[in-house]
Amino acid sequence: MKDNDDWTPVDDQTFLSTIGEVVQRSRDGLMEVGLRTDPRHKNRSNIVHGGVYMTLIDRALGLSCRSLGGGRRMATASLTVNFVRPAKIGDFLHITCTISKNGRKAAFGEAVLKVDGVVCCTATGVFMTVDGPAPARDVTS
Repeated sequence: MKDNDDWTPVDDQTFLSTIGEVVQRSRDGLMEVGLRTDPRHKNRSNIVHGGVYMTLIDRALGLSCRSLGGGRRMATASLTVNFVRPAKIGDFLHITCTISKNGRKAAFGEAVLKVDGVVCCTATGVFMTVDGPAPARDVTS
């Protein structure tokens, strides 16, 4: 991550805040999420734990679906993750998304997690509209 990459820290007091300084940015309505890993992210093999990958992917896909869906409140219905290669402690994880369909009740998307341009993980997700208004906050938060 470079200082001029227009990343902004996530100001969030939910589960996401417990894994470190997550950063995000918006590109054409799609959210990109990033995290510089540190020792708290390692598993017993001393590589980045797969749960870190999944948490960041869920965040990026969910916010992308919500943003492109006009701010509708959504919840993860399905997340299929494919671990391609490990990331090392100290790596910057960069997640990008594409949304293939964003309907009235469901949205479908794909995500790719890369380190220095190398794919480490891919995922597909389904997000369902949740009844009731979304919390009063910006859809990119």
